Amino acid sequence: MNQPVIRNFLKDENNYILLKKVLEDPSDEENKKKLDNAFQNYYKGIKIIGYLSKLIYFYSIDYDKRRNNYKNKTVYPLKKESSSNIEQDFQQIFDIYISSTRDLTVNTFEKHQSLLEQIEDESLFQSLQHLKPTQLRILELIYSYGLKNKEVAEVLGKSEQTVSYNHRAALKKIKNVLVR
Repeated sequence: MNQPVIRNFLKDENNYILLKKVLEDPSDEENKKKLDNAFQNYYKGIKIIGYLSKLIYFYSIDYDKRRNNYKNKTVYPLKKESSSNIEQDFQQIFDIYISSTRDLTVNTFEKHQSLLEQIEDESLFQSLQHLKPTQLRILELIYSYGLKNKEVAEVLGKSEQTVSYNHRAALKKIKNVLVR
């Protein structure tokens, strides 16, 4: 037998006995139905296992892509000499980032150097100047402070959807300006 599905189906002793009974008495309809039902159940099982295997395979690939995308999304600003006030601001932001139970308020982030002051690349600086103030603030909170959309929404008093929309729109604007 060259068919691996049928060969594996007949490896089961019960299925093999059913086939023998059908071959011995081809006119017995009950044995034919039993054999047919057994094969249909076996084949459905194979299809389900195949589907689950592909699902696991592609889900793991998708998981790796998301994980790598998240890793590549994190941007770290260049270290510059800073005063004690800026160091205290960083400590406050770190504390807020660690404890999600604290209230995130705009006042916490007021004294820190703006995103535009941290950019050294001229073309990126020019593209950031095309953004709305809200979009620039969202980028600053995400990339300078490493906050998540939910935390940015709490800081700005906006919904997560609004933050996500403005984040995507800002990145799209930057891309369009840089590509020109």
